[in-house]
Amino acid sequence: MLVEVIATVLDNEDDEDGHLVVLQIIEDLMTKAREIFLDHFARLGVFCKVAQLASVSSSTPEPHAKLPENENDVSSCDDAKEVLPGKAYHWKDWCICRGRDCLYIWSESAALELSNGSNGWFRFILDGKLATMYSSGSPEGGTDSTENRGEFLEKLQRARSQVKPNAHSNPILSRTGPTSIVVGNWSLSSHKESQLHIHNSEGQQQATILREDLAGFVFESNRGTKHSFTAETSLGAEFASGWSGKRGKRLRSKIEALRHKVKTQAQEIYDKYFRAAQAQPRSVVAKLGAIVAQLERAVEKQMWSRSSHHDPNLAEAISSLSEVLDQQVSAYEVQSSGLVQALLSLFNNYKYTANLFMQRGQDVGNHKAAVILVHKLVAVLESIEKLPIYQYESPGACFGLQILTRRLRFRLERFPGESSLIDRTGRSLKMEPLATVSQLNNYLLKMVAKQWYDYDRSTFSFVRALKEPNVKISFRHQHDFDENGLIYWIGSNAKTAEWVNPAQYGLVVVTSSDGRNLPYGRLEDILSRDISALNCHTNDDKRAWFSIDLGVWIIPSCYTLRHARGYGRSALRSWLFQGSKDGINWITLYTHVDDCSLNDPGSCASWPLEGNNEESIRHVRIQQTGKNASGQTHYLSLSGFEIYGTVLGVCDDLGKVAKEAEASLRKQRRLLKTQVVKQMVVGARVVRGIDWKWRDQDGSPPGEGTITTELHNGWIDVTWDHGGTNSYRMGAEGKFDLKLASDAEAPANKSTSPSGKSRTNADGVALSKSSSTPSLADKEEGQAKVSVASTDQATSADNLAAKQAAAALTESVLSMSMARAGALVSGELATSDLATIVETLPTPENERSH
Repeated sequence: MLVEVIATVLDNEDDEDGHLVVLQIIEDLMTKAREIFLDHFARLGVFCKVAQLASVSSSTPEPHAKLPENENDVSSCDDAKEVLPGKAYHWKDWCICRGRDCLYIWSESAALELSNGSNGWFRFILDGKLATMYSSGSPEGGTDSTENRGEFLEKLQRARSQVKPNAHSNPILSRTGPTSIVVGNWSLSSHKESQLHIHNSEGQQQATILREDLAGFVFESNRGTKHSFTAETSLGAEFASGWSGKRGKRLRSKIEALRHKVKTQAQEIYDKYFRAAQAQPRSVVAKLGAIVAQLERAVEKQMWSRSSHHDPNLAEAISSLSEVLDQQVSAYEVQSSGLVQALLSLFNNYKYTANLFMQRGQDVGNHKAAVILVHKLVAVLESIEKLPIYQYESPGACFGLQILTRRLRFRLERFPGESSLIDRTGRSLKMEPLATVSQLNNYLLKMVAKQWYDYDRSTFSFVRALKEPNVKISFRHQHDFDENGLIYWIGSNAKTAEWVNPAQYGLVVVTSSDGRNLPYGRLEDILSRDISALNCHTNDDKRAWFSIDLGVWIIPSCYTLRHARGYGRSALRSWLFQGSKDGINWITLYTHVDDCSLNDPGSCASWPLEGNNEESIRHVRIQQTGKNASGQTHYLSLSGFEIYGTVLGVCDDLGKVAKEAEASLRKQRRLLKTQVVKQMVVGARVVRGIDWKWRDQDGSPPGEGTITTELHNGWIDVTWDHGGTNSYRMGAEGKFDLKLASDAEAPANKSTSPSGKSRTNADGVALSKSSSTPSLADKEEGQAKVSVASTDQATSADNLAAKQAAAALTESVLSMSMARAGALVSGELATSDLATIVETLPTPENERSH
């Protein structure tokens, strides 16, 4: 029975896992009971099946090839002690080079980008998809887009292009030991054979492990859990070629590696155990061979001499066959001996042969010879037929249930002549296999039929309700994320429809310090009411914020927050909850200092807004003022928001401020591209610009630097006055990190802190009215700093005040005169830095105070 199972598994095609297990069983059987099982293996044809498995596997290209000349070079070269830009390095089959601000490690299976300033996160490409790894061990693919993948590959190719063609590649850490190589915040070491460990100085216990025999990498999170990421496909020949331009000793994919292992083990077993045994066939096989030869001669003789119908050789052969069939003859032996073909020729040409066969069988005392022959022939047919029989689950197994985990894919197409439904032709749709037709119908209905939020805003039930004269609608908090809040009321159209995320459908407008694109998640995710919190957070920016244009006037009385998931220990600790009428001037409604209400992912908390505040607001903002729960970073993570209070009216110009801000920012970038970039020459003095995201690389407080290279592919090198040097974007990715220092100069007597008013509520909490978020006091440094964005996009683009202010700032970019800049901005700007846009625009109150 065991040998039959082995033979059956070896017959299965494209089952490398099964083949590998069976080959291991054969190896064990040959080691422990060779004489017993060799005969059984021969009877069922295991010898030939193993030989065929080895030969078939060898027809595919081997996943690795030797490069003797490279190996000699490696053995003759000492390991490099450091990784320098412009030089080629390698560890085993992984290539390594250093770029402007990143370390790149890649093979044909995966490519890693380790940012020098990272606190443990890194980007990687695997199976053609771009993702970012965080300390949790769960990669996030929110940035996977054609643009971002292209940007990743462009930076990698730029780093590779700095290495001279045909340059010698230096090995690193080829031997285990305590040696480590430090690049930025990353350290590379090899403490175990054929393993490279990558650690981050701020990443606590997390580590990334590269193994020589793994087409991918292993990530060990801070919790000690290991996650393996293995490539199913190759990144392409360009990555496979490495530094040498030739395919190295690499395993191209998990499947090919498995096939290679099966081929190798099958060849070893056949050479070690089966080759000699196959040369000495079983005695019954030899008898079958003699009978077949005798039958073939009898058939040939009958064809030439038709008068001899009772050939004694034929009768003897049939008698011998009847005796042999009574012995242990397998279907494989019957088929491989050629008996089937010989009997076909015999019975096809002579009708009397059947009677002769029956007669000779009775003469030898075997009355069941014909029955045995039929059984053997049926067994031969069953063993060789290859009909496509689909059996999703074997008897007693549960693997067939896995089919319920595979989603069904559809492509939508609108019926010709249909005009009432939205055209979604070409859209892809995934459906769980257990979803019902009714559920599918309801889902499609929402996609193709106009919903209440697809119509004009004036038709919404909640808008019409708020336009009633002398209307006041109160929303009172009962428990976290109940159905009594304003966000739920707007998303459910005044509780007349099923709730939808109001930010997703433009019912409210969410903006952030990172602009429209967050590192992970979407802007609407901060209003999510899903059972499980989503991963939604800003960049690591000490001035990070989220802002919501509610589109209604409300006197707030309470608000609720929910912490996001995904990034370890990133819950809010110190922040301001602010309100505004215009999205420019903000009133602090609640000050949180080291507030530990939010902790685990998905945890919620609510805060009453007590006091005598009777002023209605339209915009709300969560403004971070200190480090998060990690004590190290400033990621602002939220995945749920609700607000309560009394609503007094509704606004028709929803999102107007954000749209004007975006339009102005685009205009400023166009002007930078056409006017300012031309002046970015070697020796020019620069400061941080509107898209600055590099933290304090320009010093603390921010200082000036000198351009040291010409503009190349949208990048330019700057040496800062405090000594640091790096490359910055001036057109790359459509961003501008710098501007001329002459554009940022301001009179020394110009105020750098916004004027404002402050008042105290009933609990003694100061309510300050300010006009600039970045001008908030930095408690960690104990001093005011010039407000500058440190994120991927202009942090304050969404807070642009008005068209005339944007026009004034645009003129200041073009102006090289301090006096003209002061005149255009009316002498009230805290700084002309484009990163702050117009968050410090003058207000009537400020003008009166002067």
